[in-house]
Amino acid sequence: MSATTPEILVVFLYAVRMFGISLVLMTTITNAMNAIPVSEFSHGTAANNTFRQIASSMVTAVMISILSNVTKAHLPGHALKSSSPLLYANRAFEATLHGYSATFLFANPLFRCRPLFGPDPQTNPEVI
Repeated sequence: MSATTPEILVVFLYAVRMFGISLVLMTTITNAMNAIPVSEFSHGTAANNTFRQIASSMVTAVMISILSNVTKAHLPGHALKSSSPLLYANRAFEATLHGYSATFLFANPLFRCRPLFGPDPQTNPEVI
Protein backbone atom coordinates (compact mmCIF):
# COMPACT_ATOMS: atom_id res chain seq x y z
CA MET A 1 0.00 0.00 0.00
CA SER A 2 1.08 3.52 -0.67
CA ALA A 3 -0.33 7.03 -0.67
CA THR A 4 -1.78 6.39 -4.13
CA THR A 5 -3.65 3.20 -3.20
CA PRO A 6 -7.33 3.66 -4.05
CA GLU A 7 -9.60 3.92 -1.02
CA ILE A 8 -12.01 1.37 -2.46
CA LEU A 9 -9.20 -1.22 -2.52
CA VAL A 10 -8.41 -0.59 1.14
CA VAL A 11 -12.10 -0.87 2.06
CA PHE A 12 -12.47 -4.08 0.03
CA LEU A 13 -9.40 -5.70 1.58
CA TYR A 14 -10.54 -4.75 5.05
CA ALA A 15 -14.01 -6.19 4.38
CA VAL A 16 -12.47 -9.46 3.17
CA ARG A 17 -10.26 -9.56 6.26
CA MET A 18 -13.18 -8.99 8.62
CA PHE A 19 -15.26 -11.63 6.83
CA GLY A 20 -12.43 -14.13 7.31
CA ILE A 21 -12.10 -13.23 10.98
CA SER A 22 -15.83 -13.73 11.49
CA LEU A 23 -15.65 -17.19 9.91
CA VAL A 24 -12.75 -18.19 12.14
CA LEU A 25 -14.39 -16.85 15.30
CA MET A 26 -17.72 -18.50 14.58
CA THR A 27 -16.24 -21.97 14.19
CA THR A 28 -13.83 -21.54 17.10
CA ILE A 29 -16.58 -20.52 19.51
CA THR A 30 -18.87 -23.30 18.27
CA ASN A 31 -16.14 -25.90 18.79
CA ALA A 32 -15.32 -24.53 22.23
CA MET A 33 -18.97 -24.55 23.32
CA ASN A 34 -19.43 -28.09 21.99
CA ALA A 35 -16.52 -29.25 24.14
CA ILE A 36 -18.26 -28.38 27.42
CA PRO A 37 -21.37 -29.90 28.99
CA VAL A 38 -24.68 -28.11 28.44
CA SER A 39 -24.96 -27.36 32.14
CA GLU A 40 -21.73 -25.35 31.92
CA PHE A 41 -22.71 -23.19 28.93
CA SER A 42 -23.25 -20.08 31.05
CA HIS A 43 -19.78 -20.39 32.59
CA GLY A 44 -18.25 -21.14 29.19
CA THR A 45 -19.87 -18.07 27.66
CA ALA A 46 -18.68 -15.87 30.52
CA ALA A 47 -15.13 -17.24 30.28
CA ASN A 48 -15.16 -16.80 26.50
CA ASN A 49 -16.31 -13.19 26.73
CA THR A 50 -13.77 -12.37 29.44
CA PHE A 51 -10.93 -13.97 27.49
CA ARG A 52 -11.91 -12.15 24.29
CA GLN A 53 -12.02 -8.77 26.07
CA ILE A 54 -8.63 -9.26 27.73
CA ALA A 55 -6.95 -10.70 24.62
CA SER A 56 -8.30 -7.99 22.33
CA SER A 57 -7.13 -5.29 24.73
CA MET A 58 -3.64 -6.77 24.90
CA VAL A 59 -3.34 -7.23 21.13
CA THR A 60 -4.64 -3.70 20.55
CA ALA A 61 -1.99 -2.32 22.90
CA VAL A 62 0.77 -4.27 21.13
CA MET A 63 -0.43 -3.19 17.68
CA ILE A 64 -0.61 0.48 18.70
CA SER A 65 2.92 0.19 20.12
CA ILE A 66 4.16 -1.24 16.82
CA LEU A 67 2.37 1.49 14.87
CA SER A 68 3.79 4.26 17.08
CA ASN A 69 7.36 2.95 17.16
CA VAL A 70 7.64 2.25 13.43
CA THR A 71 6.06 5.60 12.56
CA LYS A 72 8.43 7.42 14.93
CA ALA A 73 11.45 5.59 13.48
CA HIS A 74 10.53 6.65 9.92
CA LEU A 75 9.66 10.29 10.65
CA PRO A 76 11.88 12.85 8.92
CA GLY A 77 14.07 15.23 10.88
CA HIS A 78 12.54 18.36 12.38
CA ALA A 79 14.91 20.56 10.38
CA LEU A 80 12.93 19.60 7.28
CA LYS A 81 9.75 20.86 8.95
CA SER A 82 10.91 24.47 8.92
CA SER A 83 12.74 24.39 5.59
CA SER A 84 10.18 22.47 3.53
CA PRO A 85 6.86 21.90 5.34
CA LEU A 86 5.14 20.18 2.41
CA LEU A 87 7.98 17.70 1.95
CA TYR A 88 7.96 17.09 5.71
CA ALA A 89 4.20 16.42 5.65
CA ASN A 90 4.61 14.01 2.73
CA ARG A 91 7.39 12.09 4.44
CA ALA A 92 5.47 12.05 7.72
CA PHE A 93 2.50 10.56 5.87
CA GLU A 94 4.79 7.92 4.36
CA ALA A 95 6.15 7.17 7.85
CA THR A 96 2.59 6.59 9.06
CA LEU A 97 2.00 4.21 6.14
CA HIS A 98 5.14 2.31 7.17
CA GLY A 99 3.65 2.03 10.66
CA TYR A 100 0.37 0.69 9.33
CA SER A 101 2.18 -1.79 7.09
CA ALA A 102 4.25 -3.09 10.00
CA THR A 103 1.12 -3.44 12.13
CA PHE A 104 -0.67 -5.43 9.43
CA LEU A 105 2.41 -7.61 8.95
CA PHE A 106 2.29 -8.37 12.67
CA ALA A 107 -1.47 -9.03 12.70
CA ASN A 108 -1.69 -11.07 9.51
CA PRO A 109 -0.21 -14.32 10.89
CA LEU A 110 -2.45 -14.04 13.96
CA PHE A 111 -5.56 -14.28 11.80
CA ARG A 112 -4.25 -16.60 9.09
CA CYS A 113 -3.24 -19.48 11.34
CA ARG A 114 -5.80 -22.06 12.36
CA PRO A 115 -7.16 -21.48 15.87
CA LEU A 116 -5.09 -23.35 18.41
CA PHE A 117 -7.84 -23.71 20.99
CA GLY A 118 -10.79 -26.05 20.89
CA PRO A 119 -11.15 -29.52 19.44
CA ASP A 120 -10.52 -30.28 15.80
CA PRO A 121 -13.72 -31.62 14.19
CA GLN A 122 -11.69 -33.75 11.76
CA THR A 123 -9.85 -35.61 14.52
CA ASN A 124 -12.68 -35.44 17.05
CA PRO A 125 -15.95 -35.83 15.05
CA GLU A 126 -18.15 -36.63 18.06
CA VAL A 127 -17.88 -32.98 19.11
CA ILE A 128 -19.85 -31.77 16.08
